[in-house]
Amino acid sequence: MFNTLFVLVLIPILIVGFTYELYVLSESENMKKVNALFKYVALLFLFIVQEYFIAYITYNTIGFICFQYAISIATFMISRRFALMTSLFTPIVISLFLYNIDEFSILLCALSTVSVMIIFFMMNTFLNKSFTVQFYRYSITLVFISLLTMNPAVGYFDIHFYTIANFLKVLSGCLLIIRFSYIFFREINQKKERISELEYMKSHDKLTGLYNYREFTKNLSIINQESGKSYIAVMLDIDDFKKFNDEFGHNEGNGILESFPKKLMDHIVNDNENNATIYRFGG
Repeated sequence: MFNTLFVLVLIPILIVGFTYELYVLSESENMKKVNALFKYVALLFLFIVQEYFIAYITYNTIGFICFQYAISIATFMISRRFALMTSLFTPIVISLFLYNIDEFSILLCALSTVSVMIIFFMMNTFLNKSFTVQFYRYSITLVFISLLTMNPAVGYFDIHFYTIANFLKVLSGCLLIIRFSYIFFREINQKKERISELEYMKSHDKLTGLYNYREFTKNLSIINQESGKSYIAVMLDIDDFKKFNDEFGHNEGNGILESFPKKLMDHIVNDNENNATIYRFGG
């Protein structure tokens, strides 16, 4: 009993650790410099090793295979492209493991294929949603798929395997995975928000919300490299703005700077069928 409880705590820690390992490797500066194909091959190889190890340790300690889709489902929170790849390779790795122990089953292989389709459907519906919505959907998918794909690792369908005790083992493991994953995914989400905020500050003027001069020079450099396209540039200035600041104060002046771009956006950008961009040169 103690050994089973220990393993059910150890396995969730391993799964979250494996997911974190994939994330760190995929986001490392060295990986960003290499060819995309090499990057995905390296990540896929690491995932296959991890997945085979999960099948091996659950089978030899608990007596059946479980949590085999936990990493695949978790990777949807990191990279959709890599998640699709891991989901497709999970049935292959598990089938290879079952074949090696002479317990390959066509029925369980078919169930794995159905599980992949369910994962695609359930996880793709929440992409680009808020973190809370994403994590709730991740948690529901993890529990549902983990209970559905409990694998007795026998070459035939054994109804006696599906007991309340086995379901409770998997469910308790899922709850621990969800708890540990929340800490991990929250850190990733906060990091993405900080990066997004820094990217916005780097390219936008703080007061007006318009693109800044730095972004203008960057886009101008891109335009200069293009051929066959025509652009029109217009520079506007607010008359006697210094006098206004001197007479009414900088707070009122800032109010003008905030309201004037909004009117420009309404009349030039929002009502224009062609692409138009407004920049602030000063500030």
